[in-house]
Amino acid sequence: MSLRNNITEEYYHVYNRGVDKRAIFFDETDYWRFWKSLKIFNDLDYRGTESFYRRQKRNHEPSNTFVDILAACLMPNHFHILLKQNVDGGISEFMKKIGLSHTHFYNRKQGRSGRLFESPYQAKRIDSDGYLLHISRYIHLNALSLIEIDWKNIGIPNNRKRESLDFLTTYPWSSFPDYSKIRNSNIIQPSKILELFDDFEDYKKYMFSSQPNSD
Repeated sequence: MSLRNNITEEYYHVYNRGVDKRAIFFDETDYWRFWKSLKIFNDLDYRGTESFYRRQKRNHEPSNTFVDILAACLMPNHFHILLKQNVDGGISEFMKKIGLSHTHFYNRKQGRSGRLFESPYQAKRIDSDGYLLHISRYIHLNALSLIEIDWKNIGIPNNRKRESLDFLTTYPWSSFPDYSKIRNSNIIQPSKILELFDDFEDYKKYMFSSQPNSD
């Protein structure tokens, strides 16, 4: 993905998966580190001279960010992130920092070498509010594959919607708990999405109003 293809102040659905569809997260530590990386590396002033763990320990809060993160979901072999680019080249630089850091961490931990991700990243530009909402819903529903592998094809039956909502609300590697306000990770900025609804209850209804594909 070229820098010139990412337009500042525009929104993008960014995603990637492991090479050969291999797992990129094996345990809680792997997920936790990547999730925290979304804040650690979203910092125009970060030059890499301070270690990830030292920066995390002192709970550094970036003041100048590459991107706004509107939604995210981490899955065993892939991830989805909804971003707004704040500076020229912001998405590319942000994704490069996250990808390199997680690859180094993963390879060290697993005793391997070589690339981990299928590509630097993939990105689709969001060209309307409707598409923005659609992608936020798709990203949040993505975690349902962990409990209902075929939900994208068969949908979510009415008698499973409560169970599905409970799962999404408690799944820690998604931005949905930030939307529901049971968590404030200081990573996600849900207001751009939620301001298009009357309240969170209205957003929940939208979430289950249809079974969206990613397109």
